[in-house]
Amino acid sequence: MTNWQVKGIKGIGLIGVLAGALVAGGLSGVARAACWQSDPVFDGTVGAMARVGTTLYVGGHFTHVNGIEVNGIAKWDGTRWSALGTGMQGMVRALAVDSSDNLYMGGDFIFVRKWDGTSWSTLGAGFDDGVKSLALDNSGNLYAGGNFIWTGDGPANRVAKWDGTSWWALDKGLGGDVRALAVDSRGTVYAGGSFLTAGGKPSANFAEFQPPCPACNNVGGARNITIKPKVIVGKINDWFFGNLRIDGEFISATAFDVLNPLENGARVLIKNAAGITKVDVTLASGAFNEPLPYGGKTRRGWTLDAGGTEWTFRDATRSPANEKVKITKMVIQDRSDEAPNQVKVNIIGRRGHYPIVVEDMPIQVTVVLGGQDASLAGQCGETVFAPAGCSFNAAGNKLTCKQAR
Repeated sequence: MTNWQVKGIKGIGLIGVLAGALVAGGLSGVARAACWQSDPVFDGTVGAMARVGTTLYVGGHFTHVNGIEVNGIAKWDGTRWSALGTGMQGMVRALAVDSSDNLYMGGDFIFVRKWDGTSWSTLGAGFDDGVKSLALDNSGNLYAGGNFIWTGDGPANRVAKWDGTSWWALDKGLGGDVRALAVDSRGTVYAGGSFLTAGGKPSANFAEFQPPCPACNNVGGARNITIKPKVIVGKINDWFFGNLRIDGEFISATAFDVLNPLENGARVLIKNAAGITKVDVTLASGAFNEPLPYGGKTRRGWTLDAGGTEWTFRDATRSPANEKVKITKMVIQDRSDEAPNQVKVNIIGRRGHYPIVVEDMPIQVTVVLGGQDASLAGQCGETVFAPAGCSFNAAGNKLTCKQAR
């Protein structure tokens, strides 16, 4: 089970939530209206609209409205049309307005842009493809959909979440173009477009993403990392050359031979005292050093030792300059000789940014030996490092946390 719930609809071009109900429209819908008005006059295509109060924002691929130069984005205040700064070059396909009346804009350009009433700014380092849909939840988080597979903050398959600081992937994302998004009052994200998978499972053009499940099913503390847990975070203030080490042993809910990171990957999380995620890295599935059909070999993936008792993940790729967090090695070792289902993990991250500060204490570390299914099945371990067991160096850029056995 993943957070993505699969649905089947022929084609989706628009999604909305009306009075708590989901409304979806597309090529199969029929629209009827009366008393159409022909004013105003745009000299190009209109691609998106958003309204707040009596203010209407219109975006698209046009230069003028009623003779006023607006360059792709225009505002109607109930009386007159006006430009928003210098506008935008390129087709505007998505608009959204938050509770503070900030306007967000996406389209055939690599950035999502924000208008605060005075000036434009960009959110993050951009995407590798355009943004075709935007939606906001009740907490002010912004969701973007399109045909991208990468944000400036890391990989994200066709849908990403902006939390005010960074873009984050939603699980494994969607398998094709996302053209419409909506979020209801519970935080459920609805996505429509042209795709056949959601969260890695079959889905026909429509899916919903439920609010996150617990990262680890740790009822009664059964999955606690109680054996030699340790975390070291170095060069905390260095954006590109920080390092991370996590060690520990715990009792998994299943035997070692049930684990299959080759197919399911793994996940590493660190949260602060307020429950805010500071590190969240998914270690991709797939084999290391496997031949590629177009030549060369894979430089990121898993291997199992000859004895079948140790899985190793290695990432020998060069970390992109804008990749914030990177895990370069993870070892999962069978320790069932010590206790049934016991495993040992060693995790190393290099050339990354691991922003743990004093105010984050106490921190919680979670290691998932697979994807969301593994989280629910208890194939995971977690521990909270109390402030008494942690110390920073004099420069404040290295953290060491240990707990007694």
